[in-house]
Amino acid sequence: MADRLPDLFAILPLLAAHEVKLIVVDGVRAVLYGAPVATFDLDVVHPRAAVNLVRLLAALERFGAVYRGRGGPRLAPTREGVTGPRSHLLMTVAGGLDLLGTIGARPFAELAGHPKAPRGGG
Repeated sequence: MADRLPDLFAILPLLAAHEVKLIVVDGVRAVLYGAPVATFDLDVVHPRAAVNLVRLLAALERFGAVYRGRGGPRLAPTREGVTGPRSHLLMTVAGGLDLLGTIGARPFAELAGHPKAPRGGG
């Protein structure tokens, strides 16, 4: 899979269809608010609740998600991996998808209460 612009019309509906809870952040968030910027991946913060992780991993499998990197084996994300607070830079058949553990030191639960945080997937 070559690096490419994310197909938001493929990624966001599939995450929503899997009922993944998330908050869209960074470049795509700016685009959703009308900023004239280009972005090369979709950045989201997700809660680590067990049911959400099951949904997220099912969606990632449908996307053929693997970790971005140069050379070496293409590794798929695992439940153990996405449970932690670190970020995961993935490539999917629909483009780049970054799962962020936090924004600053703020996890999903804290960010979800912010009135301007766009949410997806219910």
